[in-house]
Amino acid sequence: VSAKADVYSYRILVLEVFTGRKPTDEQFDGDSSLRQWVGEAFPVAISDVIDSHLLNESNTTPAERSAAMNELLGRFQVVEGEIPSGGKFANFSAGSFLGNYALCGPPKFH
Repeated sequence: VSAKADVYSYRILVLEVFTGRKPTDEQFDGDSSLRQWVGEAFPVAISDVIDSHLLNESNTTPAERSAAMNELLGRFQVVEGEIPSGGKFANFSAGSFLGNYALCGPPKFH
């Protein structure tokens, strides 16, 4: 396994988690892909492609959740570019809803 394959797999896994979709879903035929679909929505319409469960079940506003998702995907360079170094991961703000999700797993809603 090469570093390029690891980078690709990482990005796809993150996109699957946050969109609730798989690269093998019927909507992604030979002309489109999961990564391309998210890339077209990033950063302006990111809430259109994020799993509704992530966007609806929170104590934050939709605008805050969209901003956090844009920060997360942008900071981790999921849509394009190289994987950031460990320092960028360590400096990610854990204060946001999605930052916590990325660092600690799904939130526990009461």
